[in-house]
Amino acid sequence: MQYSTRSGIVRSRMKAGPLPNIVDHVVHDQPSTCHQDQGMMNQDQRQSIPRQREPPSGLTPTSSQQLYNQEENISKEKDSALKRKRGPRRMDEIWALPEGKFIKITFNDKGQPVGDSAKKLIGYLGVLARKGMEAPLDYNDWRAVPTDNKDLLWNILMSKFDGIEDYKEWIMKSLGKKWKDYKCMLKRKFYEIYKTDEERIANCPETVIPEQWEKLVYFWSSPEGQQRSSTNKFNRSKLVTTHTAGTKSFARVNHDESTNRGGKELSRAEIFVLTHTKKNKEPMNKASSDHIKRIRELQSKLSEDNEDSLGPEDIFSQVFGKEKHGCIRGLGLGPIPSELFGPKHTHQTCLRMTREARIEADKKVDMLNEKIHNMEEKYRKMMEIFGTEENYEKVMAMFTSMQQTKTSEPLHNDAPIAQSDHLKDRQNYENECSPEENSQQEIESSSSSHLVPPRQVLKVNRRTIKNVTSAQERAEVILKSPFRPYHSVAQGTLISKDPTTQVGGEKLGNQFWEIYIEIAMVPSEKLIRSYGKFKTIGDAVLQTIAWPSTFVEYIRT
Repeated sequence: MQYSTRSGIVRSRMKAGPLPNIVDHVVHDQPSTCHQDQGMMNQDQRQSIPRQREPPSGLTPTSSQQLYNQEENISKEKDSALKRKRGPRRMDEIWALPEGKFIKITFNDKGQPVGDSAKKLIGYLGVLARKGMEAPLDYNDWRAVPTDNKDLLWNILMSKFDGIEDYKEWIMKSLGKKWKDYKCMLKRKFYEIYKTDEERIANCPETVIPEQWEKLVYFWSSPEGQQRSSTNKFNRSKLVTTHTAGTKSFARVNHDESTNRGGKELSRAEIFVLTHTKKNKEPMNKASSDHIKRIRELQSKLSEDNEDSLGPEDIFSQVFGKEKHGCIRGLGLGPIPSELFGPKHTHQTCLRMTREARIEADKKVDMLNEKIHNMEEKYRKMMEIFGTEENYEKVMAMFTSMQQTKTSEPLHNDAPIAQSDHLKDRQNYENECSPEENSQQEIESSSSSHLVPPRQVLKVNRRTIKNVTSAQERAEVILKSPFRPYHSVAQGTLISKDPTTQVGGEKLGNQFWEIYIEIAMVPSEKLIRSYGKFKTIGDAVLQTIAWPSTFVEYIRT
């Protein structure tokens, strides 16, 4: 399903002076080596998330193409002391996508992007995370970034990718990780190489807004920043293995390898061996070698009937220990223990249920839209029949009056029928019929409270009906009320569909047929086109009238 390109996307603008030229650095989707600088905060810091400036007071509309053009016009000058082997990753092919064209993203059952298109999404997230106007760097925590900015980033992504609407949580989490890793890289390359804050501020990276860089420098130099850095350096030192997957996520490694194996998903232990072994089949380092050796030993003890299924007691857990709160090692970003090891109704199950509910809701919306369309079509036809809104209102007023008076009409089948002109006409017509024709008379009655009581009904000799244009056109029909389409008001014979045929001195037109009335089921039903003394269905028995073709139902031909 495609999404309409979001036009008028709102972008955050800094108010503190003119913006410098911006060139993005290349940021790969690889394991961060900077957790000692921007890693997890301790429990006390989580309770109060610091931030160093107020959210932008206003957001100026700027299209994603304008943002791309802004990068095209940036300065190409480089500091002679800094040498780069290649320019920043820009994802030009995504910025240049035509309006209405999207990149389809596939997700696995754990809510992670997989397949060839996932590489484009992940790379594009890295590009967006480095844009200081959309993702300001002068906040100390991704959770403190204003919601307006996050919504802006989400709208940009929705205008480029299809199939991501149910996976916003993973995408925003990935954006936050890349935003944090980018700040780590900036600190390593542009902060730690200088000894004083004055030098650091003076050598602001050309990819960073100066006002944001200055606040970053002050925070990193503050006691709080120094304490956080020390804590995270200690935690990072405990990681002794390094993977060989590069920018490829573990989820993509698992997906691609399982595809090659006929669809069988890899265990966490198999993923570890695959991502910590060099091309020459040698382990990455001694720590990796020891872990792989232990994994091989446990795998050899599995019987043919047993599999190393994902769970809290799988081989990976036996080698590396139990999982801590917040993540599951070996699967990549996203899955957490409470989802995969907890109750059956995991987060992904809830997502699937949500998608199914949305599909069901969409079906109901489509049904309602179809009903509305049908009502609008009926209204249009009614307007064609009645000619003007004024005539329509008159008929509706007539219908309302009928509704108010119908309760006073006789409801008994043996109620007397008032003599009217059409009954006299019927008697005269019967007297003119031959004895053979009179012998074909039969008794008919109606079960509706609005129908006429049982009475003798004449079977009309079809040879006496004039103006029938063809044998195929002649048919017995039921007339339905335009005001109550499910209520039958009369039975008769279709005489003509010719638009030029005149009834009561007026041509039928395209919306009316000429009908010969034989039985008045609801004598009080008003004629749409009355003429002469014929005002109701009861008046028009044994006469021809013009009736809307929309409300004519065939009995048999």
